[in-house]
Amino acid sequence: MFSGGIRLCRLFGTEIFLQPLWFVVLFIFALPPLLGGNIIGAVAVVLLLGCLYISVIGHEFAHIFAGRYFGVQTPKIVINFFGGAAMMERIPFGLPEAIIGMVGPLFSYAVGMIIMLPFFLGVPHNNLVLEFIYNVGYVNLLLGLFNTLPIFPMDGGRILRGVLFYFNNKIVRSTKIAMIVGFITLPFAFITLIPINMFSIVIMGLLVWMCWGEWKQVQMIYRDDMEDPNLVRPDQVAYYAMVVSLYGPGSKQANDARTMYSNIEFDKLADQTDAEWQASSPAEKLKTQALAVQYLLEKHDPEALSQLQDLLGKDLLGKNKQ
Repeated sequence: MFSGGIRLCRLFGTEIFLQPLWFVVLFIFALPPLLGGNIIGAVAVVLLLGCLYISVIGHEFAHIFAGRYFGVQTPKIVINFFGGAAMMERIPFGLPEAIIGMVGPLFSYAVGMIIMLPFFLGVPHNNLVLEFIYNVGYVNLLLGLFNTLPIFPMDGGRILRGVLFYFNNKIVRSTKIAMIVGFITLPFAFITLIPINMFSIVIMGLLVWMCWGEWKQVQMIYRDDMEDPNLVRPDQVAYYAMVVSLYGPGSKQANDARTMYSNIEFDKLADQTDAEWQASSPAEKLKTQALAVQYLLEKHDPEALSQLQDLLGKDLLGKNKQ
């Protein structure tokens, strides 16, 4: 839902995309002063939102650079109507996840404190320009604070899950605890930090939806008896499941995928996938195959589709495209 949009540029090896809904938010916030005949106020709102989203990009690049330190690449950032998301290829569980989650809010705090320092020292914000600068600093501090709260899957929730996993080495349990804490924290955060209105209710609902979606993915792929969940790559598990659904367990394509991704945890999941496929009925297999082909042909971005074509065999994909 929030994985693409209008391509803006490529920066430090990462593509930056803008969700079209961002313009709707811009219009909603700029409309009241426009209706009141306050052109300067509307321009100030547009500039403030522009500065905010530039800060969001900086915030996301803090995550990206920390991720690269731990060997995690980030193909793209998506700027959406309620912030931004660094689309990392994977999340390294444990302290790396906590550190990657922490640096984003720290960046926002640093930007906010630098901007606000003169005002803390007594400089009055008593004209339009100084008031604008003050608001930019204030919004950055608010951005840092909101992202520090333990609301999964936001930064604070990832920090919490990373610390929990570091101590218990159980990713399913750690995610569940982070999710519950987030559900408890979320309404209090919105009541105290953000005025309750239709926009904030939509944001709250989206956070719950994103949290639930990631929780279901963790439940589906990971188990608490895994020795090292960090060896599991969800995209690789999904690729292998599609290979099995299209060619069957033990096929050359399935064996090639096993060889490509093999490790102690992946091999266990691959065995489970093979067993589930063999136990399924012909109707279930046909349905899975149809969904796999549809997913490959319609849902993936071109780069991912190209990789999957190489993995699964261009003959089958070419046949289905005709």
